[in-house]
Amino acid sequence: APVWSGPGWYQVEFSPGGYRFVAGPFSTIDACESGLPDDEDEAEYDCKVFQEKPSGSQWWGADFP
Repeated sequence: APVWSGPGWYQVEFSPGGYRFVAGPFSTIDACESGLPDDEDEAEYDCKVFQEKPSGSQWWGADFP
């Protein structure tokens, strides 16, 4: 699973279970959006820029508790 690996644009999945990285980092929003997955019934995907690793209980994935 994709993990935080430095500042940049990340593809993020937003679902009832929380948020997770899908891919990234990308250097530009255009690069991020070019391969963004289509939204699903219970998950939406978007590109967000992060300067530091996000934290909080809503995040899940390979490098989050």
